[in-house]
Amino acid sequence: MYISDVRKRLVKTVRSASDPTAYDDFSKDFAHKTAAEEIIRRCDLLLRVDAITLLANSNTLPTLPTGFRPDRLVMAYLTGTNVQVNDWGLSPEAPYLSIGAPHNSPWRPDTCRLKLVDLETLLNLTDAAPFKGQPVQLCFDTLTTGLTYPERDQAYTANLRWNDFYTTWTDGSPLALATIAEVDTFTPANPTTSDVYTITITYPNLTTHAVGATVGVTQTPTAIVTLLKAAWAADPIAAAYATASGTATLILTSTTSGTVMNLTGSVVGTGTISKVAVNSVTSVAVTSTGAFDGSTQYGSAPTVTAVGGTTGTAATFTSTIDGNGRLNGIAVAGGGTLYTAAPDIYVNGVLCTDQVLKLPDDILLALCQYGAPSKVQFNEPENVELAKNDAAKWEEFITSMLGRMDLGVKEFVGSGRR
Repeated sequence: MYISDVRKRLVKTVRSASDPTAYDDFSKDFAHKTAAEEIIRRCDLLLRVDAITLLANSNTLPTLPTGFRPDRLVMAYLTGTNVQVNDWGLSPEAPYLSIGAPHNSPWRPDTCRLKLVDLETLLNLTDAAPFKGQPVQLCFDTLTTGLTYPERDQAYTANLRWNDFYTTWTDGSPLALATIAEVDTFTPANPTTSDVYTITITYPNLTTHAVGATVGVTQTPTAIVTLLKAAWAADPIAAAYATASGTATLILTSTTSGTVMNLTGSVVGTGTISKVAVNSVTSVAVTSTGAFDGSTQYGSAPTVTAVGGTTGTAATFTSTIDGNGRLNGIAVAGGGTLYTAAPDIYVNGVLCTDQVLKLPDDILLALCQYGAPSKVQFNEPENVELAKNDAAKWEEFITSMLGRMDLGVKEFVGSGRR
């Protein structure tokens, strides 16, 4: 599901029976993200593992994974053929100091786990026993740096198992999705009367389909492009494959996003035709107009820019707003060139690309149906009894979310709790 899908499903959500006004996108985003983050924290729904290399003769951690935060850590453990593992079983009470022969241990992470301790404990232990060896303890002195004990005698691979964050976006912002398609340009030169210019489609099964036009009395590139455009538009097979446009250059744009076209140009006569294949942005759909807490969003049509996705020229756009100042349209002024992926769309400098939400669809559907606790609804007045009832319903909802995970998954995510 995308952000816009959630907004659409919450479109009928109202504040209360006595206040039937609907929440705007800002309030719905605020509530939904708050509730989703709580579900992620309580149910371990976005667990991930990132490996980091611990260098020899050091006790400091290397650069941590992008987005990692120590308070999201579930477990840290070593893997590798040089890791000595604990042979005393998987019990949480087993000593953390690893003994025994080197052993490859990715299937038994608890046997080579790094115990998370506070900074004072680790520093005291370092002062009391300053020797080198396989690390057994871990601490974080800031959000982005940390230490291990003891100082490493060789390089090790450590694995951080942690809960990732939910999808982030600006509350209430408009949302848009750019579509790219292959665009092939054919430029004729030196057309002569009776020259036959042909564009040929080759399909994956190697069958072909050709569209052609003959140069008449007017021997100019614009004249033959006009004839080719007309012939292409009149051919249902060609028109279904690509859209023809252009003036002195024939521009053929794939009708299906992401489809790679196979087009060739040829001339029977003295003229020539050259081809350049590029990918361009062909359209931008506004999937949600957005609103900031019900207020007018834009006083005039905002600036829309494309970022990323190309090694060529960036696409350019114009925009329109409705009577309430909300973005309701983005037109492609220039499609740009050499796009390999759809670009991110920014509106007045704010990222407004409609994003895929990280939670599974069944969880999101249940969350949309339930809504969110009134205590996290934006600007919702507090009511003690409502808050009590809401808290009880929220706990039931969390339990139901856990129930959606099979037993094996629940045992897995619970096994690594520190």
